[in-house]
Amino acid sequence: MKFLHPGFLYALAFLAIPVIIHLFNFRKAVKVYFSNTRFLKNVKESTKSKRRLKHYLILASRMLFLFFLVMAFAQPYIPSGVDEPEAENVYIYLDNSMSMSNAVSNEGRALDLGLSFIDQITRLYPGNTNFKLLTNAFDPSSQTFKTRDQIQELVTEIELSHVSRTMAEAYSRLQADFGQSITGKDVYFISDFQKSTLGELTDWKPDSIANHFLVPISFYNNHNVFIDSVYLASPFLMAEEQNVLNVVLRNTGEEDIEDLMIKLFANEVQTATSSVTIPASGTAETSFRLSFTLQPFNRCRLSFEDFPVTFDNDFYFILRLEDKVNILEIKETDQVTPVQKVYANTRLFNFNSQNVRNLNYSLIDQSDLVVLHALTSLDPSLSTILQNYTRAGGDLIIIPAPGFDPAALNVFINTGISVVPDAPDVAIAMPDASNPFFYDVFERTDENFEMPKVRSLLNWNQDRFTLLQLRNGVRYLSTFGDRENIYLFGSPLEDLFTNLHRHALFVPVMYRIASFSKESNSGMYASINEPVVEVKIDSVAPQQIYKLRNDDGEWIPAQRISGNQLIMEMPKFSIQPGFYELIQEGKRIDILAFNTDKKESRLQQYLHTDLRTAFSQFENVKVFDVSAENEFNREMQAYRTGIPLWKLAIILSLFFLLTETMIIRFVK
Repeated sequence: MKFLHPGFLYALAFLAIPVIIHLFNFRKAVKVYFSNTRFLKNVKESTKSKRRLKHYLILASRMLFLFFLVMAFAQPYIPSGVDEPEAENVYIYLDNSMSMSNAVSNEGRALDLGLSFIDQITRLYPGNTNFKLLTNAFDPSSQTFKTRDQIQELVTEIELSHVSRTMAEAYSRLQADFGQSITGKDVYFISDFQKSTLGELTDWKPDSIANHFLVPISFYNNHNVFIDSVYLASPFLMAEEQNVLNVVLRNTGEEDIEDLMIKLFANEVQTATSSVTIPASGTAETSFRLSFTLQPFNRCRLSFEDFPVTFDNDFYFILRLEDKVNILEIKETDQVTPVQKVYANTRLFNFNSQNVRNLNYSLIDQSDLVVLHALTSLDPSLSTILQNYTRAGGDLIIIPAPGFDPAALNVFINTGISVVPDAPDVAIAMPDASNPFFYDVFERTDENFEMPKVRSLLNWNQDRFTLLQLRNGVRYLSTFGDRENIYLFGSPLEDLFTNLHRHALFVPVMYRIASFSKESNSGMYASINEPVVEVKIDSVAPQQIYKLRNDDGEWIPAQRISGNQLIMEMPKFSIQPGFYELIQEGKRIDILAFNTDKKESRLQQYLHTDLRTAFSQFENVKVFDVSAENEFNREMQAYRTGIPLWKLAIILSLFFLLTETMIIRFVK
């Protein structure tokens, strides 16, 4: 047993006071004379022995009262075997991600409990200890050591952050400063240890030169509902066409969510509502028909009520009325082609048909869709430009010509393509109506429906997706490329090979390819945690500076131009969920919507038992099991200083004081 304040043990000398009082009775004896004391002799002897026993009990009670009172001030404890904290460098990481807004039992938010833990940690160390406090923002203030008072002042300014960090990222940032230390190091991790954002526990390797303390904060429950994804039935949103907004919601709780009401706002006006039931630990989908009047840029928000986690109850996205699709047809003749006829609608398409011999190559990068129509050969310079175009996200349709050499396609399509000699005429099979490409194309499917016939010219064994195939299983229209942006037909669009270009199926197929070519524009929404965001710019100005702006301020992100794509590194420490205008020379060219990373909405945690199992082989890793501030303080004291006995000493001191009182009052 040891003492935190051994100097108080000198006060044990006061134990002599009750003894002195007992041995020396300073009261003067008074003799009382009676006429006859002969009959009082036996009574006097009997009372004297009982009085002596009572005095001894009072003496013992007083001495024990003083003894344990002195012990309480000296604060005895049973040592834990761990070195007591000395003046050293202490590193503290506090996870202040949005999931820390969840409730913990009887202690409010998880973040508030974590802040109280920091206060307890700083009070445990001597006043000359150096502290570094790191949060998810990785702000510059975390790079300098601070005193206890400075840390406690900094704690009052910490708020929830939309930035998530893995355990390896946070530790790597702390570990970069370890070389500056001379004395010992203690590293504290205060987090909810969320599985979706923390990463694999095996990815973290604790440094052997530091003591590590993991402080998991357990949620009261892991129930949460959030929007998993939002997408349009047709990716090309046009004012003249009906479209449907599909919403996928996820329930992480263990109970079904019945009739959750979801509201759709467009430009801050509520336009629709929907009710959905989400099974436990499952997903459900609902949809909104976009029947309201759309503007060129529509700031849309989905909103619902779910407690206690509310940071993801609003989901922001942009609906853009797309401009006309820019289509460039490259051909070898000046005749009007079926492609030119199908894209003749000037309200929807800016169509340009050029002879390959007089081709303006600058038009390729300005096009959303390029059609190589019946080229018998492919010029190397044109091939190189088209490679760069497709790699940058541009869409390409290849319609072969009779006698076309398929080897010319090797630069675009990394699969074996062969010519089929004397192929018979075979009808195209009914397309798969569940394929998103054919969404809302067919009111009903009928195997007896008369489909166009094809005499196949090309054949291939591998593709990304088959959109059309013949009834004998031969592929006819497939997509290739990492972005699925290269479309290959299996025959020329000529009467000798097919009647597809005269069939009713041809128009929706070509329209759908054109609409998908617009999908490469900036997305409906992005996550704050995404490292970069790509935006398609119609008029690229490499020397211009693009800015993000909202009501709270203006930011200039790190940016570069690749083809017709603006690639921006997002300032995620400054970005909040909501809408941001993309500005060039004071003119708005686009609007972006940002949301909190949906990984934050998955609240499943690593429990203290999981952490202890994962790091059981590391002697310098200590995992605490606490759910309240007083529990953490007690465990820290027990670990660092041992088992404290001062409370027991106070209890015993009061007990013997009460004992003395009872003896004096009731023992006759």
